[in-house]
Amino acid sequence: RRLDPEALHELLTLGFIRAPRTLFKNIHSLLPGHIGIWQNGNWKTRCYWDLRFSPDKTKRSMHEWAECLHAKFDETVRLHLRSDVPVASWLSAGIDSSAVASVMRHYVSDLQTISLAFEAKPYDEINNQDMLYDYAEYGFLHSQVQCTDEHFGWFPNSIWHLENPDFSSVHLAEMILARETRSAVKVVLTGDGADEIFGGYPWFKFDQWFRPLYWIPEKWRGLIFCAGLLERRKPWESQLLFSPSPMDFKRYPFLIGLFDPQARDGLLAGGVKNELRSAERSSDAFRYPESYPRWDRFQKLLYMETKTRLPDYINIGLDRMSMAFSVEVRVPFLDHELVELCARIPSRLKLRSREKAVLREAMRGHIPDAIRLRKKRGLSGPGAYWLRQELPETYQRLLSRDVIKKYGYFNPRAVEQLLAEHRSDKMNRTPLLFAVLG
Repeated sequence: RRLDPEALHELLTLGFIRAPRTLFKNIHSLLPGHIGIWQNGNWKTRCYWDLRFSPDKTKRSMHEWAECLHAKFDETVRLHLRSDVPVASWLSAGIDSSAVASVMRHYVSDLQTISLAFEAKPYDEINNQDMLYDYAEYGFLHSQVQCTDEHFGWFPNSIWHLENPDFSSVHLAEMILARETRSAVKVVLTGDGADEIFGGYPWFKFDQWFRPLYWIPEKWRGLIFCAGLLERRKPWESQLLFSPSPMDFKRYPFLIGLFDPQARDGLLAGGVKNELRSAERSSDAFRYPESYPRWDRFQKLLYMETKTRLPDYINIGLDRMSMAFSVEVRVPFLDHELVELCARIPSRLKLRSREKAVLREAMRGHIPDAIRLRKKRGLSGPGAYWLRQELPETYQRLLSRDVIKKYGYFNPRAVEQLLAEHRSDKMNRTPLLFAVLG
């Protein structure tokens, strides 16, 4: 097996590797929504489902769409509850998992909910604000799993199950949750997928904010907003402002804003850089459907999100971390009929002053307003905190100059610099350092 330098470059750009590429040359994965067929000595693939957006010809109001969404969501959750064994709910502080649990309680008596807490307090979202299980009328049987600092030592095990490098500690947190869940139940429902079908991530909102500025020619933008100064003080905002304006896959890496391109390129070893120069560059290739030019900007970003980051990072991590302990995780928000309905909801009803506006309206009266209107936070593991503490001996060895030089993928001096910057609290280098460890 030989490492694919293009895949490594993509990992350090996006935080994941897009299908059909894998980290190894000549080993491929299926594209999302495709099946593979081996027949009479021949291998072929075909697409069995794809996301499409269509204009709203019904002219429904926000209230009408919210009612339609809730009815379909209720049906979807009910169908996902079919099981020969008890079904529980993974519950966080946000609207997505709370919406799932609020519907489940109508069909499951004594519903068991399970939440993940963190010993590192800045990352803990469930012990400092109201949760759905705090409201007596829901009658949940609740339990809590805690991710402690000792769990940092499990990172190699999470990589083994993931079968991919990981740029964060989120999948490790999911593995801890799945491990403890297995002692109680075998099937859980989660709120994953809502951010992808409603546009809940920060980059959807920020792209909307920056949109009026894209009418200004790029050269004038640099002069007006002092490009050099902005890049030093607000690197992500600078990326958004000065990256390509059209909503396509050339812009997408700048939107999700995971890595500093200069630090990324400096991290790669000389041999890897040489292979990248000589390779046929295809990492920017993206398959756009024929109807893509007719979609609005928000829909185009939703499509790229659901075709790349959702299957190649979110779903793959959730599935492999849970199945490592034989826990079946079901995601009602990704039911294809619900996704197709949401694709017909106008973009203006999804992103307003708050993200996922139509979902919040659909859950009015079903979950408390303190949760329904809560600002999105999202699951974030304590990787940045762990890397600033005393590193376990294994990780010190993996990040040492000798080991980095032995494998030949990264520049040892750059790794040392990234670690020093991170541990001095000068910059957050968690994604790049975790990618090196992975």
